Amino acid sequence: MKRRDLLLFAFLVLAVVGLVFGVKIESVDQYYLRNTENITEDSEVVYLQIECKVLLDDQENIKQSLLDEGIIPSDGIFLKEKTLVLRNKDTVFSILKRASRYYQFQLEYEGLQGSYYIELIYNLYEFDCGSLSGWLFYINGERSGQSSDKVYLKNGDKVVLKYSRDMGNDLLEDVHE
Repeated sequence: MKRRDLLLFAFLVLAVVGLVFGVKIESVDQYYLRNTENITEDSEVVYLQIECKVLLDDQENIKQSLLDEGIIPSDGIFLKEKTLVLRNKDTVFSILKRASRYYQFQLEYEGLQGSYYIELIYNLYEFDCGSLSGWLFYINGERSGQSSDKVYLKNGDKVVLKYSRDMGNDLLEDVHE
């Protein structure tokens, strides 16, 4: 009987080890992050682009280190328009955070839920190009004055994060691109 118990115990141990190492358990965020590009005809999606085109016009007032280190892309676009799956209750902030993990770019922010402020994207900080410079976001060509985690997205929305030198005043002519 002891031999039979030993075999049963060994079988159970192998089964548990097989489950632990053979089954990948992941959170909902991990699943959607891994499946960002699994878009079907029925998927609800949003579009995201990140740019700093305004900096291409006047490079005299840019920190020299940004130019020397090649942080500013030659076309002013850090992330060309990407299609991302829209999840229930996605905000500009949640989409940006998910994209930063998937496309592996640096994102820094501060604040508490309901008032997140974007400080840095792709090594370009607020105030790197003057005391009024920083990141703004536009949805379908319209600038939002709300926090990025308060703006809920809907199917087909186009979100563009733009770097501004002058609190958005320097972006007025290209808002409806």
